[in-house]
Amino acid sequence: MASVLAVLLLSGGCGHGPDQTASPQSGSPGEVPFESREPAALERDQETDQDIEEACRSLTVRESPVDTVRYDVQTDQVYKGAFLKAITDQAPIRYRDRQGTTTYRGLLPDGVGMGEEAFLKAVRQSDFFYQDYDGDGLPELIIDTEGPCVLKYHPKEDQVELYQQKEQGWHPLGAGQMITDLSGMRDVHYRYESVDGEPISQASYRWSSEDGYDCQVTLDGQAYTVTDREIVDQLDQAFDRMITDVPHPMSFAVLFGDGEEQGYLPGWEEPPCYLLEETAALPLNEESGEEWEAYRTILEGDFSIVEDKDWLSLQRNYEREIQEHDGRCRWSYLLMDLDQDGVQELVIDAFSALDRYERTACFRYEDGHVKMWGDHGLEYPRSEVVLLANGKILYTFNYHEWSRWIERLDPQCRRIRERGCNGRLDISTTI
Repeated sequence: MASVLAVLLLSGGCGHGPDQTASPQSGSPGEVPFESREPAALERDQETDQDIEEACRSLTVRESPVDTVRYDVQTDQVYKGAFLKAITDQAPIRYRDRQGTTTYRGLLPDGVGMGEEAFLKAVRQSDFFYQDYDGDGLPELIIDTEGPCVLKYHPKEDQVELYQQKEQGWHPLGAGQMITDLSGMRDVHYRYESVDGEPISQASYRWSSEDGYDCQVTLDGQAYTVTDREIVDQLDQAFDRMITDVPHPMSFAVLFGDGEEQGYLPGWEEPPCYLLEETAALPLNEESGEEWEAYRTILEGDFSIVEDKDWLSLQRNYEREIQEHDGRCRWSYLLMDLDQDGVQELVIDAFSALDRYERTACFRYEDGHVKMWGDHGLEYPRSEVVLLANGKILYTFNYHEWSRWIERLDPQCRRIRERGCNGRLDISTTI
């Protein structure tokens, strides 16, 4: 057990693939999930097919600029002040579709068990979007702590309203639009929802190497299963366009301002977009701090301190590695504060040429405990994952053609896709 893992060189990368994410349930409590709705039983006529095809082709990000005549610096201060009180539980949040109020902490799945300090820290570490979501020319606040919540301010009543709430993994697009990427290593799966204003209120596109295509759309309130290949391609292209246009989130400081600096002013400024080359490299392999003492136990071959059901599997794989290589472990590791919360994460890379797999186990240290935030296996050599010097993660996957995308970790170690494309991607200036 005394063998210590070698340090993983950053240029070598580490391999793991996207999570096989379970589909979130859409809509409000009691609503039938989109996937379980029965498609239209009646035979579609040619006119309906044309309507579906035209609607799929027109799916795009719906722009709704903030009206700068009605929204100026003074208005911004009033709106931001109201939103800030609401998300820090200094003011109630009223429901849109029923009587009564709640608090922002009450909207979080894990909010009830949060202490005051932990709650406020989670709020400050959330992702923020500030855009006109309902199409009235005035901005709504979208805060994503454990899934996006759309909050609307009513200045006459001086009240903040819960306009919409979605589960983790959903991202705002344009006015009234949300999208989620549930793709795994062997399938492509996107889901889309629109609050109102479009013929297609919901759409789901999934392509699997094993199951082929599965496409559904809800057109004017009626659910249809799409079988026409041309319409399927239209839906596929629409999702490809929209997923690349997901807006970049803002931090708490960027939106609300830091010290004397003015926060982001919609309509007057372009939304911030953080390019890879504009972000600084993070410190690497600093073997210090409370987390290092815990990680060192793992690196010496004892995975039992990990609070995860998979620790025993890692332990067995480690012991097998030791046995097969005369007491030496060829695994490697690195330390980096990937989610930039002040505590380093541990990434262990395990490669087996015999079994043709490349596996990465990822650990975080929180409140005195070591927990896993990812454990992924890849089919070698089709896939590769590289940690970048700024803490971002570059994924590449080759199935018929190369797909490449970049992700980051949020403060809860959730993976957020930032940028992706199919085909050639020039990354020479980003690594």
